[in-house]
Amino acid sequence: MDREKLTAEMSGYSISELEMICETQGEYYTDEEMDLITVILEQKRQEEKTAESKGLLRETIYCVIALLFNVVGLILGIYLLLSHDPNKKKMGKHVMIAAFISVLLGVFLLMGGFRF
Repeated sequence: MDREKLTAEMSGYSISELEMICETQGEYYTDEEMDLITVILEQKRQEEKTAESKGLLRETIYCVIALLFNVVGLILGIYLLLSHDPNKKKMGKHVMIAAFISVLLGVFLLMGGFRF
């Protein structure tokens, strides 16, 4: 098979599909083609890790903002909760929890905090 065609075809598959191809269909490809498939698979895994780490960084920043500025955090949390993306909804829940903790801490400190 042509290298460009194989690259284009394999790039369209998901990570799980590429893993399945490597496990079950290895005998249908040459060693060179299998090496290319494994390279594409590793690239996709690396891209997924990078995207995941960016998402965690973004979530951390949003939660810190919610802790420092509870009104902004509440607005941001509501916005994220109204999203159709499940990852954003999850992030919105975490931001709302951080904003709620910020409100509770503010009320606690307003009432005088700890008294000895």
